[in-house]
Amino acid sequence: MENQNIGNQIANQLGLMLVNKEVADFLFPLEIYPDPRYLEIASKISQEKLDAASRVTGTHIHIGTADINQAIAVNNILVPHMDTLCHLGDHSNGERLRLYRVMADNWRPMIYESPEHFFEISGMEGFTDNPRNCWKLIRISVHGTVELRMFGSTNNIDEIIEWISLVKSITKEVL
Repeated sequence: MENQNIGNQIANQLGLMLVNKEVADFLFPLEIYPDPRYLEIASKISQEKLDAASRVTGTHIHIGTADINQAIAVNNILVPHMDTLCHLGDHSNGERLRLYRVMADNWRPMIYESPEHFFEISGMEGFTDNPRNCWKLIRISVHGTVELRMFGSTNNIDEIIEWISLVKSITKEVL
């Protein structure tokens, strides 16, 4: 809330206003924030993927885990609920996730049998050296968390709390 208030004040000073929108209109010209990570990604993907990636925004939820085994257990218990979670967090009639799928070849989360299986998949999909290259809607992150990326953007804090509560109820038996 504090960041939103600061953002609104700065936008007002510039004669602008902040808008919460899951899917931006087509962007032209398409400019990339000059962070080395983003510039590297932009240099390796098609214009169609870059456009799709640049037009979507969402709310990511991170679930802290004790170790890789617990992260796999949390991931595995959430995967069967993906469609429900996608529907619950959608404010764009599916357009945000459609664009996300254009951008991310490996968007579909999967069940991992073990840490070895996770490592095998990370090698096949190219995210062993950089887990941020895993674009699954449910992913084991570099932060020791399981990250859910399917929720859209909202100004409604109660809605975000509802999403978190549902995720907590799904994962309670493995946390």
